[in-house]
Amino acid sequence: MAKNKTIAIDIGHGSNTFPPSKGVTRGGKGYAEHTFNSKLAVELDKRLRSIGFKTILYQKPFSKDIPLTQRTNYYNAQKVDLVFSIHANANGNPKVNGRCVFYWGTSAQSKKLAEIIVANIKKAGYTTHGNGLHAGVRGSWTNLHINRETNMPAVLVENGFMTGDKDFDLIFGNKQAQYVEDLAKVHADSISEYFGVKSDAATKEGAQTEPSAAPSSDNLYRVRKAWSDAKSQLGAFKSLENARDLADKNAGYGVYDSSGKKVASGKSAAKPKAEANVAVDGKWGKDTTRALQKALGTTVDGIISRQPRNGVTQALYGGTVSFGSGGSPMVRALQRKIGAPADGKLGPATVRKLQQYLGTVQDGKLSRPSLVVKELQRKLNSGKF
Repeated sequence: MAKNKTIAIDIGHGSNTFPPSKGVTRGGKGYAEHTFNSKLAVELDKRLRSIGFKTILYQKPFSKDIPLTQRTNYYNAQKVDLVFSIHANANGNPKVNGRCVFYWGTSAQSKKLAEIIVANIKKAGYTTHGNGLHAGVRGSWTNLHINRETNMPAVLVENGFMTGDKDFDLIFGNKQAQYVEDLAKVHADSISEYFGVKSDAATKEGAQTEPSAAPSSDNLYRVRKAWSDAKSQLGAFKSLENARDLADKNAGYGVYDSSGKKVASGKSAAKPKAEANVAVDGKWGKDTTRALQKALGTTVDGIISRQPRNGVTQALYGGTVSFGSGGSPMVRALQRKIGAPADGKLGPATVRKLQQYLGTVQDGKLSRPSLVVKELQRKLNSGKF
């Protein structure tokens, strides 16, 4: 049943909405709500697709804001089965914490889902703000556009208070990774329960790990491009199958041959990411490079190669940058993962994208020590990058 349902995961706000307002500042550092919303949405998207749902992320993660009317017009035109909007709350009182769900007051189906979400939040050990439920009414503070203007069931979840003395660490602090994982599971389980689908379907043989539709022309180009990149790197691999595995990782679909014909499923080709054991010191050395290469499925040698400049090499925080032809396979894999142009060069634009992806200050610089490298090291150690 899940494969027949399409969920619009609506990411609250956009990367350009903080500053001025959609976020908080603490200790002189800014924290954008959209960054947290994006991280939670990406994890929820992965979980829903693994269960078998189709998903739409019209508001792209870590991207500029799409106006609300444009969003709801799109969802209505697409006739999605559910709109699930992800937000984080704010209040002038730091003692205010907790999660809550908004739904339109006249929608019995939206209320049903909201009640399921609140129950699952409590089961997961997290608190609610009040009873956690807010019915939307015109002319009041609950009159939310995303719930009012959609033609299908819709909920808006405030996943804690950015300003809260307890919730801040969950949303932006050192507890964020676990919190995102927990809340993504809560929401995926709630949506599954609402539609009468077993949320453990992802553990069963044959479960979808990617959208079930055949690749579009754009996606097919992406597949073939990834295969071409893998073939060009063949000398670094022991066999053709290893190159195909890389193409699978790069493309984000199943393994395809040079004509675009599928030769293995994405699930069967995928390999679990092992936890790393690197020092969280903010210094990008050989150990961090090896751990990242392992996580991305590229050659593990502790070397970041890139395109030639005067035929020389240089040191990168204790590691070696080799200026070989074709750019760095690891950097290209990283760039694809974080949404940066895949040129194989670890330059300021890629660093800025990585900072955005990991929720740190976006200045395009790798200082020594570096906040973004620390966050990367933490992710690698947890096996969740």
